[in-house]
Amino acid sequence: MPKPPKHRRRKPQRLPGVDSKGYLVIKAGPQRDVRVHTLVAEAMLGRKLEKHEDVHHRNGNKLDCDWRNLEVLGHTDHGAYSAKQHWFVKTNDIKLKKEWDSWFDGEGSSRKGQNGEEGDTSFP
Repeated sequence: MPKPPKHRRRKPQRLPGVDSKGYLVIKAGPQRDVRVHTLVAEAMLGRKLEKHEDVHHRNGNKLDCDWRNLEVLGHTDHGAYSAKQHWFVKTNDIKLKKEWDSWFDGEGSSRKGQNGEEGDTSFP
């Protein structure tokens, strides 16, 4: 029997205007390859960012460059904020996954739902 064809693993597709780290970038003109959140933060400050400054996305979404979502921090503060934010998301994701898994492992399917029927599939 012939072997099935080997499938190459494709590189994940990136959105146009998004760099390899997931940030929006300008793709034309004099600001080519500059990250959008950096330009917005510099416009908010009225000056260029200094070498020791980073721009933090408050909601963790690298594609959200709204000025209300951005905060200019020093490297140390930015690292602490990002680590704490990562820990919080990871901890809550684990908790929610446990709830979700327990519901699908049979606890949720044998309960009576809102309409009183056995095996209702509405999530608690």
